Amino acid sequence: MVFSIWRKQPKTVLTDKIIPLRVWDDSPSLRYMAFDFTMQFNDVLDPSKLEAGLDQLIDTGEWRQLGARLRANRSGHLEYHLPVRYDASRPAFRFTTAKHCMSIQNHILGSRLPRPGDDTYLYPSPEEFKPLLRHPKSPRWISDWIYSDAPQLHIHVVVFQDVTLVTITHLHVLFDAMSRAAFIKAWAAAVGDRVQDIPRCIPMDQDPFAAVGNDKASARNYVYHEQLLSWPALVIFFLRLLFELLWHWGAEEHTFRLPGRCVDRMRDATLSSLTPVSDKSIPAHAPFVSESDIILSWWARTMVKALNVSPSRNILIMNVVNVITLFADRIPSDAVCLGNAGSLANTMFTAAQAIDDEGLAYISSKLRQDLVKHRKLEQVDALVSIQKHSVAKIVSWLVGGGNVLFLPCSNHHKGRYFEVDFSAALVEPVTGDESSNRGKPSFVNDAYYCSVYPTRNFLRVLGKDANGDWWLASNTRVSAWPVIQKELMALVDYREEC
Repeated sequence: MVFSIWRKQPKTVLTDKIIPLRVWDDSPSLRYMAFDFTMQFNDVLDPSKLEAGLDQLIDTGEWRQLGARLRANRSGHLEYHLPVRYDASRPAFRFTTAKHCMSIQNHILGSRLPRPGDDTYLYPSPEEFKPLLRHPKSPRWISDWIYSDAPQLHIHVVVFQDVTLVTITHLHVLFDAMSRAAFIKAWAAAVGDRVQDIPRCIPMDQDPFAAVGNDKASARNYVYHEQLLSWPALVIFFLRLLFELLWHWGAEEHTFRLPGRCVDRMRDATLSSLTPVSDKSIPAHAPFVSESDIILSWWARTMVKALNVSPSRNILIMNVVNVITLFADRIPSDAVCLGNAGSLANTMFTAAQAIDDEGLAYISSKLRQDLVKHRKLEQVDALVSIQKHSVAKIVSWLVGGGNVLFLPCSNHHKGRYFEVDFSAALVEPVTGDESSNRGKPSFVNDAYYCSVYPTRNFLRVLGKDANGDWWLASNTRVSAWPVIQKELMALVDYREEC
């Protein structure tokens, strides 16, 4: 929680610049969530070069804002306290290292991390790797930040003889998936002394989204306004959720890999079924679904089977959508706006439609259509208005009835985490005839902490690696994972038979 009767916040430093958090950042759904985001490199990186690069980035324009301290004011709102300068007593970030004089394959935890060429598809929970990936004193809860003078970022680098693991610990209020990716790319540019590739950073005291949703009447413009849950339906929804958490109290999170060829096969089949024969010669008129649409459709169908959902039950996929490009008049394309710029795209269907023979094509097409509908300024304004003017706040945008099965998804693919280039930090530099993948992550581990609300059935699409395979992570019932694994292996076995 934000407040504690036993702990006091550090005294305000009079020279600090106090900046209230932007409206979209100081949200109940974000302030109570923290991340340990790890990049795994199958190379030895020099920690001193990583630290020097981060120092250089902090010294570049408004990027120094990353060193701000987090506080809660008397009204309960969060604010940044930005030091006028950083020194040993108040550093801009915390940077720690650990070294293991062994191959990662000889480490009890490290050996369980994904490695090139393995034939595993379902991996342990990201939480299992925390003793290896995070520093013991890394912050975990919002209280660890506001009741200390800790900087927003804690970087922990673990070096083996053949692998380097770089973990970034931060609160969700600081980054969403896209702004975190922008930070990492800027950091990599600084490490490589590519100053020209470091974008300018929007000052934290400028809020491009402050006026969005202020007009209460704009809520009625939402495309699914008539399907929003009433108070009785919300009560039913929470009672069902409570029953789920109590009756199926055991939950597990796993990371898993979808082979790229499997995704391509499903997408080709879907496009063929959606494209009329007479239109095949007219590509401009052909329907479009992305790889991400296909993956989410497969996941919805798999979850319906794994949770044994009644055919008549409504399914709601809530896609988190980055909408920063809709605000080009306020955020130039050559600038980075740290923080959160996410809206929602809701897609509804029934469990019966999900498991139908044509379900994959139907759902992926509907996902694409709903994404297009929601990625408009009018819809973003309407959704924010609904949340701003509703007592229900973070659940005010739920649609589909009280019996709806809620399947939220956050897609990080556009962040291109697997393409970030830290080759400038390699101990043994890349030579002309070596792979261009050296110095780039081979795997990302996304562990999180959430202290207030359940995150069950929340899917995170981590991205697409250099081999074309997709990485995902989710938390759901323990009893669901054998079915998920069965569906995953059926997909893989089909590919191999081909």
